[in-house]
Amino acid sequence: MEQPRRGRGRPPGGEATTRATKDSIVAAAFRVFSESGYVNASLREIARQCGVSHATLLHHFPHKSELLAATLARRDAEFPDDFGGQSIDDVLLDMVDGARRNESRLGLVRMYTLLSAEAGDPTHPAHPYFERRTREFTALVAGILRRGQDDGTVSRDHTPEQLAVNVMALWDGLQVLAAISVDPVSVADQLQVAFEQLLRRPLRRQPSA
Repeated sequence: MEQPRRGRGRPPGGEATTRATKDSIVAAAFRVFSESGYVNASLREIARQCGVSHATLLHHFPHKSELLAATLARRDAEFPDDFGGQSIDDVLLDMVDGARRNESRLGLVRMYTLLSAEAGDPTHPAHPYFERRTREFTALVAGILRRGQDDGTVSRDHTPEQLAVNVMALWDGLQVLAAISVDPVSVADQLQVAFEQLLRRPLRRQPSA
């Protein structure tokens, strides 16, 4: 029986092979983006690092911006903004725990900080992503802090939105400081200090019901 012909440009192997190849390309891309940023990143270098041809890379990601989008999607999967705590203390401690987990994934943190700096240019392909993430994260934190103001846990000296911007700026700034400081800097520990200053007392987990 005549075997079905593979479509032109379609790589050999089934869906699992295609998915594995794309995952390998994205993994290599995040390494290159974390070292060189997006602007200076070379697609040929990404292809070399993951052991595929330049043509194979372009088959899966015809445009460099598409590969960037896939890399940022991987970043979101690794760093979910999902703080499930119910009390203000639990939520803030969830953030501290998330920052502590991030300390063991320095490659993704480096990629995020480098790309976020580049994305200050409105024409950068990652600009919409970081604009959206900033808006969504600050709205999430503002909602948490508003709850704290409503129950008297957080001072009303400033609006929740102002405090939320400070939290995000502190977190992002600490990640940059941790990357360039000669002395070790724990982003998680410094965030906990800032949150305890905000509440004017130590953070404490609430007992389970």
